[in-house]
Amino acid sequence: MKMKTKKEQNLILWLMSIMSLLIAVGACGFAYQNQTQIAFVDLEKVYQEFALTKGFERQLVTYQQSEQGQLDSLKVRLNTLEEELQVNRNPAGLKQYQELRETYLRRRQQAMEQEEGMTSDFDTKIWSQLNQYIDDYSKQEGYDFILGANGSGNLMGEKPNLDITQPIIHYINERYHGLTD
Repeated sequence: MKMKTKKEQNLILWLMSIMSLLIAVGACGFAYQNQTQIAFVDLEKVYQEFALTKGFERQLVTYQQSEQGQLDSLKVRLNTLEEELQVNRNPAGLKQYQELRETYLRRRQQAMEQEEGMTSDFDTKIWSQLNQYIDDYSKQEGYDFILGANGSGNLMGEKPNLDITQPIIHYINERYHGLTD
């Protein structure tokens, strides 16, 4: 076996160092590519700022105002009949008052049930759409996880730089209005 000269030994050492460095850089690059990307959003804020939520809220307010107007009209008629009954003590008026009172109570109950149903339906539709848009955003932006903070303590000690609430709000509203894919 032939002894290597000092120059050959240095060359081999140098080549091994370069190879080690390349392997280390490659490993770091691989590790960097495999880092988990995590962010969080303020769910309440996203929900409130979503254009679909605002549209449904307008529909609900319109319904509530319409129903309240009808209930107020019935209530005025009911109060008028009650005043007439106190003055006249008319048995026919009592029957009319009782029927109108039953109608009023039934309509008020129906309105409350309808409002609860609309609210539940709207919430289901809103959350379904939000979940889809946030899932699409996470794929588009390369996130492995987007956590939802809702103020109940399920996400604590978060770093502000991981908060993507505003970009999510912008994205979901653009998607909703058809401005982006």
